[in-house]
Amino acid sequence: MYELFVENGVVENRIKQLQRVLIADRFDCPDWAPEKSLSIEIADISEYQRNAIKISNFSLFSERECAALCYTENIILSGKVVDEQFQRLKAAFSWSEIIELEYAVATQAGAVLTAKAILY
Repeated sequence: MYELFVENGVVENRIKQLQRVLIADRFDCPDWAPEKSLSIEIADISEYQRNAIKISNFSLFSERECAALCYTENIILSGKVVDEQFQRLKAAFSWSEIIELEYAVATQAGAVLTAKAILY
């Protein structure tokens, strides 16, 4: 399932890799999105963009990327998404894309938290 929806799927891989970078940063797990990751390099995510994600400066990204990053940040930090943010997500993505984004967030965040629990 991970390969089908996170590595592939209907949403462009770059967006899911941006989610991955954000999740790794917010959960303080740099091994989840290492600096020398081939997937992140293929997605053309620069060090400058990674640093922007660290400070929640999403203005560098497209509307779709920004909507996905804002959604991801809110869902992993608070477990909630306010109506305004969900409307922004709906304006940028189809329902099937939203489901895929949600799956990507859940599996990546779950994997990071599981790894941290085992390692620490």
